[in-house]
Amino acid sequence: HEITGIMLPHFKVTGREKGERSFHGDYSDEATIQFKEVLSRELYLQLDSLCCIDANWSKSNVDSRVYYRYNRMWGNGLPAPQGQNDDEDYFLDIEIQQGSQQAKITYGMW
Repeated sequence: HEITGIMLPHFKVTGREKGERSFHGDYSDEATIQFKEVLSRELYLQLDSLCCIDANWSKSNVDSRVYYRYNRMWGNGLPAPQGQNDDEDYFLDIEIQQGSQQAKITYGMW
C-alpha cells in the first residue's frame, strides 16, 4: 500500500519464477497471484483515478481487454517510495487485467 498508493484485496501466490542473479546481486523475479475475491467496481474506479494523478500507474486496452499497470524503479538517483530506502536499487511492476482474479507481479533489484 505504501508503495503503490492502493490497498489490494487479499491474495495468494499461485506461481513464482525466480530469475537469475548477477554477480552484482541484480535479479528479476515474477509472481502470479490470485485475489481471494473478484475485484470490486470501487477498486477499478480507484485505479482509474490513480492513472490520472500518479505517473507510476497506467491503463491500457489490448484486444478489448483493460489492463492496469503499476511500474516503478528507485535507487541509483531515483527517489524511493515512502518507507523505502533511496540507497537500494529496486523495481516493482504489477499488471492487473480487469475482470480477472489473477495478476502478475515482477520485482527485483537493478
